[in-house]
Amino acid sequence: MDFLTSLNSRIIVSDISYDITNDFLSLEEREDFKTITNKKRAIEWLSTRYIIKKLYPSAFISYGKNGEPLLNSCPEYKNISISHGAEKIALIFSNNNCGIDIDSPNRNFDKVANLVLNIKERAIISEKDHGKAWCSKESIYKFYKGKNISFLKDIVITDIDAKHLKISCKKHTHEVSIEENERYILAYLDK
Repeated sequence: MDFLTSLNSRIIVSDISYDITNDFLSLEEREDFKTITNKKRAIEWLSTRYIIKKLYPSAFISYGKNGEPLLNSCPEYKNISISHGAEKIALIFSNNNCGIDIDSPNRNFDKVANLVLNIKERAIISEKDHGKAWCSKESIYKFYKGKNISFLKDIVITDIDAKHLKISCKKHTHEVSIEENERYILAYLDK
């Protein structure tokens, strides 16, 4: 498990665990778990809750009207963002609004880049940075809780370097932090 910290948040990156039982779940969570029919999604869901319970035993997740995760009964933080990708789980806990995304550096991002990058963005973002761009836009989307946001029109990358992307969205400029290694690309922000 990797732990990262920013000024206002706690970030965890962990492998998805395939050998967790659901005995740590509350009765309500067990009922929710039974409704998940996709096996991969069920394992991600269970692994995520296991990490949360391990860190904050009283905390639990509910969902908002746009499907965004809501953190409840956590003694240290008010907000959470969750991502699954590259056989990993990424969580950010914050008292501020936050967003996170994780993906494999080995994924081919060309198709998705054509769907989410406008002409100006393609001029400043090299093909090798398409993964950073995708993860950054996903983290912004989660930051805004998916409220009427177009990846192509509303989330616009204005600058990029090795560790950050500047993104304009809803008349605000955001700096998304990037962690990249051979195991994953991670993009996150809290503000």
